[in-house]
Amino acid sequence: MNIQIAEICGLCAGCKKAINSTIEEIKSGHKVTIFKEIVHNKNVNTYLHDMGAECVDDIEKLNKASTIIIRAHGEPPKTYEYLDSIGFRYIDCTCPNVTKIHNYTAPFLIADNGEYEFNDISIYKMLALIVVYFTLGYIAFIKRKMEIAGESFDNKYVHFITKGLTIAP
Repeated sequence: MNIQIAEICGLCAGCKKAINSTIEEIKSGHKVTIFKEIVHNKNVNTYLHDMGAECVDDIEKLNKASTIIIRAHGEPPKTYEYLDSIGFRYIDCTCPNVTKIHNYTAPFLIADNGEYEFNDISIYKMLALIVVYFTLGYIAFIKRKMEIAGESFDNKYVHFITKGLTIAP
């Protein structure tokens, strides 16, 4: 078996920032509790646990004596409201790109109870909306470019592609 490692691999900037913020907080001597996994990487989570960070999945089990770390993938608004209402000290390590996605798609993700839900199912819905949105935008861009090219050049392939994009939904 041939295993190839990509030339560029590792963690995104948002995950690196979340991990580094957690490490800094641990090194400062504070008790640290990570709400859910900081990133989806078992080795990183084990490393942070070995440094002294506790990982808790249930919001009711958070310790007020700890600094709470909000994971790189963010949390729904009700989590922040809960932490603020109880008076928890927390560090929001949500990746800026994830925050942009949450802000963009939040109006489309209202759960039955009227609250925003960023659980696994809604994240797939959110990503699907983003893919569809940008794909449609890209198709419209290419279609317009093909229309311009079709008007400028007498090329049967350009006209074929333009016609195909014109009838595409």
